[in-house]
Amino acid sequence: MLAVYLAQYLSSIAGPWCWASHHCGTFVAGWVQRSTGRNPLANLQHDSAAAWVRAAQDAGGLDRLVSRALRCDPVPAAMAQTGDIVMLPGRITGGALGICNGQTAAVLMEGGAVGFAPMAEALHAWRLREVA
Repeated sequence: MLAVYLAQYLSSIAGPWCWASHHCGTFVAGWVQRSTGRNPLANLQHDSAAAWVRAAQDAGGLDRLVSRALRCDPVPAAMAQTGDIVMLPGRITGGALGICNGQTAAVLMEGGAVGFAPMAEALHAWRLREVA
């Protein structure tokens, strides 16, 4: 059932990438909000790539920034289940957030479309059920 719900969410994503309003953080935040009724990522809103880089650096890395916002520790990416939040390598902030979709991770591409990367590339995962 979660896979169907996730597929519906992924098909609803539209719009060009924008650091202020439509990026990997808002992509994941929308999923968390829809799934849990809460949006612990709401405070992770920055209006530029430079602001995101500074926030990640100040936290000791994007993984720590996300862990603090979600109020849960990451698990090994190999343990991720459908619907869990994942972090993949990213060239600007050191990581890109996505959503585990089985053997792939759904990610927001720079053009604004949803793409898929192999879960084998994921660096970290956070269990959706543990998000506070």
